[in-house]
Amino acid sequence: MFTEGFFIMRKKNIFASAFILTLAGIITKFLGFFYRIYMTNIIGAEGLGLYQIITPIYALAWSIACSGFTVTISKLVSAEHAKKEYGNMGRIVKQCILITGGIGGLLSVLIFLFADIIAIYLLKDVRVAYSLKILALCFPFMAIGSTVNGYFFGLQEAVVPATSQVLEQSLRIVTIFLFAGFFVNKGIEYAILLAVLGVLIGEFISCVYIVFSYKRYKDKYSFKNKPKTSSRKIFLSIINMATPLTLNHVTGSFLSTIENSLLPQRLQLFGLSSSDAMIAFGQLSGMAIPLIYFPTAFLSSLSSSLLPAVSEAVTVNKLENLKGIMRESFLFTSILSFGSACLFVTFSHELGALIYNQNISKLLFVLGLMCPIIYSQFIVIGILNGLGEQTYIFKIQIFIAIMTILNVYFLVPVYGMNAYLFDWFLTALIARYLYMAKLKNITDIKFNNMNLYFYPFLAAVGASGLTKIIFNKFISENFSNSVELILSAIILIAVYLFFIIFSGCVSIKDIKRILKI
Repeated sequence: MFTEGFFIMRKKNIFASAFILTLAGIITKFLGFFYRIYMTNIIGAEGLGLYQIITPIYALAWSIACSGFTVTISKLVSAEHAKKEYGNMGRIVKQCILITGGIGGLLSVLIFLFADIIAIYLLKDVRVAYSLKILALCFPFMAIGSTVNGYFFGLQEAVVPATSQVLEQSLRIVTIFLFAGFFVNKGIEYAILLAVLGVLIGEFISCVYIVFSYKRYKDKYSFKNKPKTSSRKIFLSIINMATPLTLNHVTGSFLSTIENSLLPQRLQLFGLSSSDAMIAFGQLSGMAIPLIYFPTAFLSSLSSSLLPAVSEAVTVNKLENLKGIMRESFLFTSILSFGSACLFVTFSHELGALIYNQNISKLLFVLGLMCPIIYSQFIVIGILNGLGEQTYIFKIQIFIAIMTILNVYFLVPVYGMNAYLFDWFLTALIARYLYMAKLKNITDIKFNNMNLYFYPFLAAVGASGLTKIIFNKFISENFSNSVELILSAIILIAVYLFFIIFSGCVSIKDIKRILKI
């Protein structure tokens, strides 16, 4: 029988796992920014744009091979762990590895053989053909590593996934430093090949580490115990759960690939040259969007931690105990998102100039305003996945993707990048509304909208205005650009948090309690 103490322990595990994954995510994103800045200086915005049209192929392969299975193994393992059926856990892991490893190997062969056709007819740029062939080699390692990581997520054991993230990103950077001199002098085509080689090495070493960690860890749960559920039943459970998730990610990734290959082409019809269109695409997808998503390291981690916890609560019919966690998750997401929006909007010009030496202020300003809408989707999707609403998520994301492609095709040639940015806002708003409506309908959860939206908004506006006054009177032109931005960011965050606490949205007691957890 499960007690309240059990759920208190699980609550602590959720935030402990989220903290570990957040720390790893922040380190990884810092490494990723360092990597992108270095790559931008080497190949410029055009080269970065070429690299960005390859990444959807990587995302598509990940979606096919392991996206649904990673979530599935996390959910099934957490449910079996709640029932202490450790033999079933071992059988689930083995079957998932065999399935995803086989799919990853098949994709590797297909992409390698048809790389030239994909580059010419889908991506519309033959310069990325060699890079696609190298990228294809990493798919089996990516699939197996992601699947085993799902097992650790299901047990709320975040150390191995967190370490693998940092290891993978570090290896990408090391690869670039070691081989940059050899590849870059040969032109943009080979510079992109260098970045892809870093992905391959990172995925391979990360996979080896994860698999060895799993072999050391599995004895803790005595996987040698005889499973009580048959192989056929477990296989059907895996397939039935993973299929809608996989279709969701695959369709979304495929549509994203179309979107990313289509946008530079439609920008040319707007009047930009081929080079300028690729530069604009590189500034958006390779610079502005990664910067906007940087603060979501915590949200991604929290979302991954919430999924198995919600699944486990449903298994033992204790969903009510998780409503408090849901409310806290949304509250801190709101505080983070409005604070991030405040930072990006207030210092949009300074951030782009300092980090990338590029003028992306318009992109950062517009995307920054969307942070509260975009960030909340991380949490609500994680909860809905835990509640078994994969099909609903699938329908919404396909609807949104089709809207975006139609916008890119018909409106971008007329209104340029402004049409694409407006589509981001509109589709994010629609998706957020539909997800929240579904969550409230299932759980009947109630939110304090004053704390969730009104007070964070006022705090963000007040902090932005006050920091700008301090910046213009005391900081501007008195220090180097980097010192000015760092000082201003610290002041902005401090003032914002002061207003948040002063408003009563979050108390000192709440902060101490979360830090204690």
